[in-house]
Amino acid sequence: MPWFTCTVTKAGPAENGVIYIALRATDGSFNNWFQAVPNMEKEMLATALAAISGGKVVDANLTDSAAYSTVNRLYVSA
Repeated sequence: MPWFTCTVTKAGPAENGVIYIALRATDGSFNNWFQAVPNMEKEMLATALAAISGGKVVDANLTDSAAYSTVNRLYVSA
């Protein structure tokens, strides 16, 4: 599962309870919606919102860079 440095552009819950996070790769390779891994949804939403509010990039471990793939890990970078 590859790692990418990204900007979080949007994040929030859907009516089905899934947390969606929109990520744009800093190298321009993708700009897609992703879903948080089910057992860490609240934590990933908190991390995504912290990145947005702080104007920080994130390091994201994704199953794939295709739209609606899963975010497995998400870390805010200084």
